[in-house]
Amino acid sequence: MIRNSGYDLEAAIIGCCLVLDKDVVNEIVRLVPSDAFADELNNECYKAILRLHRKGRAIDRLLVCVELKKVLDEDKVDKSRIYGCTIAFPSAANYKSYIDELLELRGIKL
Repeated sequence: MIRNSGYDLEAAIIGCCLVLDKDVVNEIVRLVPSDAFADELNNECYKAILRLHRKGRAIDRLLVCVELKKVLDEDKVDKSRIYGCTIAFPSAANYKSYIDELLELRGIKL
């Protein structure tokens, strides 16, 4: 698999959504559009996070996998990759920098 140049940033942002508090998730969802995620599974994962967020539901790696299975075939839901996002970011304190870098890479202006 050839990964896009923003794959690690995408995974870090998803990881932040999966483990950080609601205020951080609210900010990420407000700032980052789903089209910022070029990797197919990362894009679907982020869309699942958005759906859960809109419904006011809890967001964690298990619940995101359950949500993904509603729209993807079971074999497309790579739990180990999704679970790996929770360790993909070196520092939770840097989530804003991850957002800035990804948006800049994708040419998305706020």
